[in-house]
Amino acid sequence: MLGGTVMCHAAANAIARTDNLGEEGIGCSLDVLDLESPSSDCVKPTRTDSFMRQVWERMGNDQSVRKPQSISKRKILRIPFWLAVSGSISSSFLIACSAGFILTSMKHEALSETSKHSFGKLAEEDAELGGRILSSLMDAQLNSTLMTVENQVDKFIIELPDRAVDGLWTHMRAVRKFGFSAHADSWEGRRQLQYAAWAEVGNINPHRIDVINRANGLAVAFSSGAYSAVMTGKIKQVDSGSPNTSMATWFEMPPCSSSDECRLQKWTIDSEGDPGVVIGTVSNHVPSNELDIYKVQSELARRNPDGEVIQAWSHIHRLTDSPVWIISWTSPLAYCGNYSCMEGVLAASVRLDTVSYYCQAALAKLRWALEGENFSIADHNAAVFIVSQRSFGDSPDHIGKLIASSSARNLSSYLPDATEADDPIVSMAAKAIRLKYGSFRAQELQGQQPLPITFDQRNGEPVLLEEPLPFHLACSHCQQVKTLSVALDDYTSWLVVIVLPAGAFRSALNESAEQVEDLFLLISTSFETTFNELRYFNGLMFVVIVVVGVVIGLCLSTMISRELCSLVALMSQLERLDFNQQTPEFLSLLSGHRALIKDVSHLQDAFCRLAISVRAFARFVPESVVKNIVRGNEKCLELHVRRREVTVMFSDIKNFTTIAEALPEPDLLYLLTRYLTEMTNIIEAFGGVVTEILGDGILAFWNTPDDVPDHASMACAAAIQQQEALVALNREFGKVDVPKLSIRIGLHTGQVLSGNLGSERKMKFGCMGDTVNLANRLEDLCKRYGAGIICSSSTYSKLNPDGGFLCRRLDRVQVKGRHEATEILEVLGYETTPPGWRTKHARLYEEALSAYQAADFQGAADKVKSVLQVSPRDEAALNLQSRVQKCLGLLEEHDSEWLKTWDGLNVMTEK
Repeated sequence: MLGGTVMCHAAANAIARTDNLGEEGIGCSLDVLDLESPSSDCVKPTRTDSFMRQVWERMGNDQSVRKPQSISKRKILRIPFWLAVSGSISSSFLIACSAGFILTSMKHEALSETSKHSFGKLAEEDAELGGRILSSLMDAQLNSTLMTVENQVDKFIIELPDRAVDGLWTHMRAVRKFGFSAHADSWEGRRQLQYAAWAEVGNINPHRIDVINRANGLAVAFSSGAYSAVMTGKIKQVDSGSPNTSMATWFEMPPCSSSDECRLQKWTIDSEGDPGVVIGTVSNHVPSNELDIYKVQSELARRNPDGEVIQAWSHIHRLTDSPVWIISWTSPLAYCGNYSCMEGVLAASVRLDTVSYYCQAALAKLRWALEGENFSIADHNAAVFIVSQRSFGDSPDHIGKLIASSSARNLSSYLPDATEADDPIVSMAAKAIRLKYGSFRAQELQGQQPLPITFDQRNGEPVLLEEPLPFHLACSHCQQVKTLSVALDDYTSWLVVIVLPAGAFRSALNESAEQVEDLFLLISTSFETTFNELRYFNGLMFVVIVVVGVVIGLCLSTMISRELCSLVALMSQLERLDFNQQTPEFLSLLSGHRALIKDVSHLQDAFCRLAISVRAFARFVPESVVKNIVRGNEKCLELHVRRREVTVMFSDIKNFTTIAEALPEPDLLYLLTRYLTEMTNIIEAFGGVVTEILGDGILAFWNTPDDVPDHASMACAAAIQQQEALVALNREFGKVDVPKLSIRIGLHTGQVLSGNLGSERKMKFGCMGDTVNLANRLEDLCKRYGAGIICSSSTYSKLNPDGGFLCRRLDRVQVKGRHEATEILEVLGYETTPPGWRTKHARLYEEALSAYQAADFQGAADKVKSVLQVSPRDEAALNLQSRVQKCLGLLEEHDSEWLKTWDGLNVMTEK
């Protein structure tokens, strides 16, 4: 995808640039093809089955590939362009001025009366429309605020505890599967659970505990009464008489059956997740199977003893020896998947005082929005709060409780009913909801968002208004309430409420109405004055415009005619395929000269694009193919292939995806352009043809469509030159802070079908066959063997002995999807005289490989060890050593049956 984008940019740049036409000339246009001169180089495929015959017959009858028909010219009277333009313009001015003068006088009186009536009516409609728009904006703003709170609850109250429980449950299942005990009967078992829970909800950095954006606690309560829980937050500890601070607390209790036996201890947790010191002990603590988090799952198990497990939220409750109210997401500890084997309960807790933070953020967002409306809201006249709407078991003790509020006044120490909240605006809004619907559990409040509630609070108690307050009426003591029901699960839901003054959005409407009224008065006066002045000047302008029109017509026609004559000369030059850029017309275009007339300028730009496109055509298609098309070879417009022996090269950039993600788009475009330009120049310099740019990869062929002598050696030399050129290229990248590149190249020589491939309507020049696929697989193998260039034995066998290429046998492999084995070699460079260490290193590796393939595994192990002593990072040697050790291990286990069919073949199971 990225490569396609870069190529599109490159093609666009090639077409847009007009200043480089002086070096290579311009290609041809299809309009001048000579379709009567077939070439022997373009032949149809040898297949003569019925389908291919039908294809050729349809293409032979296709109107889109027929020769252009000659255009006959009738002899008619033609006038000069300058005369036609100047006469048309002058006549148009004369007629327009005459008609304008007459119509202006006739319509003046009628328009004057109509405009006054229209302006008055429009002012009334504008006021009504403004009210509707502001009403919609207010509703949208309130809905946005409610949705903000809902999203925060879903993301941080629902999702994070669920993720924490799943994480701890995954840990406990893994421990159980591999035979390690995670029981809470022992202190070590509870200690293990403590660390797993701390890893889920704690933070490795002890100086930062983000209690807003993570679950505040994670606990495991066992049926045996044992208990292990981790809670985040700062607590004070005493160690050697010096007060310190811990960022998490561990609550642990061994198994017990009654409160007389239960003894809970509180430990600090250090920055490494280890228990610190005991900071408190609670005697006569209730067993963990009597806690609120356990009761929820116990009730679900009672309802459906053998049913699948269900996760649910607990009642609002307090943590042991803590004034903080919390709500917990519970999940049964049942390894069998149903309640018949429940051993305990996992629970992730969220502090309700953190929920108030989201209400405060939502109110701040609303306050910021209303500042633009010149209206200020504060805690005394606006609030965002959350009320408990439903809870597990539908206990009436929990319905209507104030869970969170933007004022957040003492909610951490007690949990009041919303109608009895300390904040007057909150209690008033809650009473209004109860007056309207009778209960917070009303069905209307649990469905789609209900209509806003408006109430009057001047007497200290809410008085509901039957209809929403009209925008044109002011009410300083009226409040508007909007609600949204948020379901935490199938049993628990919260009601998000927002209350603010009913006139919060009215100030902008009043100001807009006054501005519209003033504007309409100004327009009406100006309209009358303008018509009076226009009547006096029409006569004078009539004469002036006609004279100016004649002059402009003459000048314009002359200017356009000159540019068109220049384009005619250029088109004649292009028709002859004469791209001599020294002509005055062409030099004028290259210098950037364009006509002042937009359409003529577009025509000049179109000609430049046409010329550049014809020239750039050869950059996208092999030059010999373009030559055949320009020569009018008709068969080059058809599907045709022929069998040839070619050398195929696949190359791509190592870790290009990572580089592309890290670089800005301009840097990435610069890097790819420089790299592909350098590599393409090298391939073409060695006789290769680049047929496709595959993003960061290159597909190139040798010996097609033209013959290339010693094509295998030329391809290997090009690959070596690419690797050497990359060194200088990386030095250039280093100077501009662009990552250095490493490339992988695969080479293979074999028979392919080469020619025009595709469909009846769309085709391209290319090759197909197993040779192309195998070259691609060899490039992929570079990653496995840590090689820069890998070629097949077919390519190696065709190398010129005098070329001095240094290669080493890497392996004998069977790539995925291919049944035949392939001998692969790494191209290291060129031989030196006398032989250097690379030559000796390569031969030593080949000896180790030969010993391995001959089943002499001990000898192979000794030789590969010698290879690694010289080059410890030789990935091919490390790979071979791993396989040798595996075979030796099998022999030590007295498993030798596989030696009977041993062939040393390395079978690839993936691409």
